[in-house]
This record gives sequence, C-alpha cells and structure tokens, in this order.
Amino acid sequence: MSFKKSLSISFICIFNIAAAEPMFDMEKKFLSQFHLSFIIKSVGIVQSNLIGAFKYCGDEIDLDVRGDIFGGDILLNLQSYDRDLILNSTRVSRPIHLEEAMIVGFVRIGLFLNIVRLSGGYGPDRAEGGIGAWINVPVVARSGNELIFDFFLADRKASRTKLLLDSRDLPSKRDQTIYFGAEEIQVIECYTVEMSCHV
Repeated sequence: MSFKKSLSISFICIFNIAAAEPMFDMEKKFLSQFHLSFIIKSVGIVQSNLIGAFKYCGDEIDLDVRGDIFGGDILLNLQSYDRDLILNSTRVSRPIHLEEAMIVGFVRIGLFLNIVRLSGGYGPDRAEGGIGAWINVPVVARSGNELIFDFFLADRKASRTKLLLDSRDLPSKRDQTIYFGAEEIQVIECYTVEMSCHV
C-alpha cells in the first residue's frame, strides 16, 4: 500500500462528552455558515506548505488550496453545486454526507487529512457513509482556551491534537501529531474565521 493511500484511512474518534461540549458547539456554529482562510505546514514523513480558503454558504461548500505537498505543487478547488461535487474540473455526484464530512471533519481532525485525500484523487473522508461511528471519540481535556485530544485508529493512537480557541470559542490554531508506526507527521494549521458567507 502506498503511503498516500495509507493516509486516506479514516480516523475513528472517542470523545468524553462533557469535555467535548466546546467541540459540539463549534460544529453547530460551522454547520450554519462560515468563511475561513488557512495556512498549513507539515513536517516529518509528509512535508507541506499550504494556504487557502474554506467556505460554507447556502448549503454549498468551496475549498481552495494551493502550495506544495509530497514534493510537488498543488492547486485544488472543491465546490459543491446542488447535486454535484466538482474537484478541479472533474464533476461527480454530490456525496450524501458531504457537509458533515467536511465541516465536522474540519472541527475534529482539521483540513490536512482531506487535502491529502483530495490530492490523491479520493473524496472527502466519511462523505459517503457519514460520521456515525466516528463520534465514538477519546478524552478531550480543556486547559484555558486550549482543547487537547487523541484520535484512535482501531486500537492504536493515530494522533494527538492541541486546538487553540479564540475569544468566540472558535479554532484559531491546530497543532497535531499524526502517528504512522514509528513515523510521525507534525501538522500546524492556523485559521482566520468569519461566521458569515462574505468577507
């Protein structure tokens, strides 16, 4: 299995429901409308420098990404229109769970995993099957304006995340370590968020 394919494996999460309340609140907010810009840098077995924008307005999703990943340039545009999903110039049927896959996925695991999947020609994680089993998520600890949590794949820890929140309890920075056996990817995602369609 190629490394790119192995990165497309879904993450399974187990939350402490009480401590995870800020995350569930964030998901509800983001499922209405938003526009955000982002910067992503990763080091380790996958190196990347990415910038872009992610928007959800009127039930339509727009994700623009540019930069470099896997040693090459990347230019991605994902848009949903009515019953279609367009990745760059390829049009397919819109997956039934696209919104929760992209938006809940963003809150819980960030943008990096789905960008890797899209760059490899895969659709967004959980867009076909939904997040049903995914909400069995681990200990979420809160320390001031920071949430700390782990994600598990089967019975092993797949990542550790520190999510910094702004004064609105919205994400401003994600510092994540993704584990692949003895290898690691360090990912930092920084966000500027507006809870409206237009910026």
